[in-house]
Amino acid sequence: MPWVYTAGSILGKNGIAPTYAGDTDIAGEPRPGLDAAYSIGAHEQQYITTNPEAAIYGNLILDAGVVYKNFVSPSELGTRLGATKGGSTFIVEQELKDIPVDGAHGPVEGSKRIVSVRPKLTINFIEISQKILNRAFPGSDISNLPATHKQFSRSLTIDDSDYLTNVVLVAQMIENDDPAFDFPIIVGVENAISDGNIELSFLDKEESGCSITFAGHFESDNLDFEPWFVHIPANL
Repeated sequence: MPWVYTAGSILGKNGIAPTYAGDTDIAGEPRPGLDAAYSIGAHEQQYITTNPEAAIYGNLILDAGVVYKNFVSPSELGTRLGATKGGSTFIVEQELKDIPVDGAHGPVEGSKRIVSVRPKLTINFIEISQKILNRAFPGSDISNLPATHKQFSRSLTIDDSDYLTNVVLVAQMIENDDPAFDFPIIVGVENAISDGNIELSFLDKEESGCSITFAGHFESDNLDFEPWFVHIPANL
């Protein structure tokens, strides 16, 4: 399918510039190359994409992934937290501010600064265990009850030990040039603790679940380092 541009649109330097027949367009102007932006103008609006037979399903993240705590490296993933259902979500909430400049009628290049960053990893657990509930309610204590149960309680205090070094989601990737490519993408939040509402769902003919949002936290002695990371395979 051809790319269709409106008059005056710009072809960006993105490494996938359209192919063309000849060196000039119908108005005698140079056609775009791989290393230059080009204003198409009103006289010529259509080009055919480069290599239209190339595979389109490449460099994709597959499936829901697996959740770990205390990740060290791609070869030392840490400890699995539990089975999930319904997928997971990684988000970095960020607030950027434009520094006002007298005489400017809008935002000025170079005037933005980062005001706040709040990374979060939301995991929808279908497995319910003591360790998962303990992480859902940070600062909670587990005590033995008579017979077969344990009791969770909390005294409105959260200790440093309640923070996990990190929580990560590890998901498989595929790459269009190598069908055997199976390296993961890893997203994570540092100094992680649950800071959202906790809800256990109980539905007829359904399995109960528990959604936990792990929020990343800055280290007190390193306030310039944002508490999140993304590891992506080097050859992508």
